[in-house]
Amino acid sequence: MQLRKVKAFFFSFLWSIVVFLLSVLSIKTPETGSLNIPHFDKLVHFALYFVWGVIVVFEFRRYYSQLSLNNKLWIIAGGGLYGALMEFLQWLITSDRHADFVDAVFNVLGVVVAVYFCSKVKFQSKGTVS
Repeated sequence: MQLRKVKAFFFSFLWSIVVFLLSVLSIKTPETGSLNIPHFDKLVHFALYFVWGVIVVFEFRRYYSQLSLNNKLWIIAGGGLYGALMEFLQWLITSDRHADFVDAVFNVLGVVVAVYFCSKVKFQSKGTVS
């Protein structure tokens, strides 16, 4: 892989590592006390992959200068495959976590919403939003 491409997608790689670590490491969740949010983990999955999708879209736009339909589909497919891989790895290498199809669905939904959101927002070259 070219160094230029690695540098262009640095934050995508970095966030992917964060998602990997959060997916396979045993993390004690804090007690919520009276604040009981049903299916909070699904919201977390959605948010992690929404952020991943936004980062990837920004980096695609910076590297390719546009976001074609083909690019959008590749981003969604890549996020979906990565999310499915993380669920599989939870099942394969952890003893206290398990794979969940619904988690994988929320991973994909996060990426889809991110791509849609970023498609609707216009970005100028200096990083400002209009």
